[in-house]
Amino acid sequence: MERKEFVKTIKYAIFDMDGTLADSLGFWEAFWPELGKQYMNNPSFRADAEVDRAVRTVTMNASAVMIQKAYLNDVSPEEIYSFCNKMIDYYYNNKVDMKTGVPEFLEYMRSRGVKMCIASATEPRFLHALLKKCALAEYFEDVVSCTDVGAGKEKPDVFLEALRRLGGNIEDACVFEDSFVALETAKKAGFKTVGIYDKNNYGQDRLKAAADVYMGEGDVYYDLF
Repeated sequence: MERKEFVKTIKYAIFDMDGTLADSLGFWEAFWPELGKQYMNNPSFRADAEVDRAVRTVTMNASAVMIQKAYLNDVSPEEIYSFCNKMIDYYYNNKVDMKTGVPEFLEYMRSRGVKMCIASATEPRFLHALLKKCALAEYFEDVVSCTDVGAGKEKPDVFLEALRRLGGNIEDACVFEDSFVALETAKKAGFKTVGIYDKNNYGQDRLKAAADVYMGEGDVYYDLF
């Protein structure tokens, strides 16, 4: 099915935030050197690819534990969690904007009566702040975080909770994601899927394979309506 026709079949839309709606995954490129500077006397620090990939789809609490176990055994996960949150707060307020065409696409979806929800690994307070900053909060029925459900996106809990809050059925619901881990989870759970390319993310082949519609490099939200 042609992608514009596919979008017309969606009645409930569940969006990831970072890398999907927001051009924000550069956060991790900024985060690792700051972590290295703060705790390792190494401003050139970069995480191993396995750790870098893993922290992107779990709660920040879980990310802090991963970072502590991998690199900072003498620092508590709580301190790392606090450091992460301060970095996110600064980054969201000073560096992040929405991807090209996002406001217009959300307006198009609302005009068609589509109910929409955010489902993200980022904590709710940061999600609400970013939506307010970008004047997009009005488009969403609710915001759900992996923190709310106690599981990362390797499990479908956050998507199922978003769907429950929307009051929809899974056959008419679509998940928009830039993470192949998250999109594979949504696909297995029975959701329609749209994969969104982001230059800062991994596994485009797997993302494309899990997507009913794939928005690749150079594609923008205007191409969906």
